[in-house]
Parts: sequence; structure tokens; C-alpha cells
Amino acid sequence: MNSFIKNISENPFLQRSAEDELTFLDQIYYTPTYYDELLHNAINGISRMLVGKRGLGKSATIHMLFKELKINNTLPILITRYDGIPLTDNEPYFLYKIMQGMCNGIARHLYITLIPQHNFL
Repeated sequence: MNSFIKNISENPFLQRSAEDELTFLDQIYYTPTYYDELLHNAINGISRMLVGKRGLGKSATIHMLFKELKINNTLPILITRYDGIPLTDNEPYFLYKIMQGMCNGIARHLYITLIPQHNFL
């Protein structure tokens, strides 16, 4: 076995998606060259779209950005479920999802801030 591979007890690429790898994503994530630009854009409220083939790390990048934005006191909103949202005339649906994410994020922040011993969220 190569000497540069350490502390890997099972195949880190066994899962099929980034969502299945969230518990150890920090350990296997390779930061793409465009990451800092995406982070800067997100902090400044500039939307971007990631497009690419399956397995290129789009979801992993989104999850890493989301985590870093939360650490830097930014309230990111991650919409992962699009079922039930129509393809046209969907602005109210997205506004609802955004408001839902904001309310949950603010409530989580207040709960963690006011009751720090319950920092499990």
C-alpha cells in the first residue's frame, strides 16, 4: 500500500453521492480552482450555477461552501427538494422555500446562541 494513504479503513469513494459522504466530506474533498471565486460570490450575494457531469464534485462543493458560509456568520439557504415546484410560474414556490430556509436558519442560530449547551444542530 502507498505510504501517503493513511487512516483509511474503508473505500472513501464507496458512496454514490456527496449527500451520503457528509460525515467525512472534509477528509476527501478536493478544492477546485474556482472555489474561492464561488465563496466570494456567495458572500456578496452573487448567484452562480454549477454545471457538470455526475461525479465531478458539484454537490460536494455546494456542501463545503454552505459549511464555510455558516462558519463565517452568513445565512446560506440550500434548496435540495424541487419536487412539487412547477417548471413555470414558480416564483411564489421559490420565495416560500427561501423564507422557510431563512426562518429555520435564524431559529437555529438563536437557539444555539441562547442555549449553547445544546449545540447539536
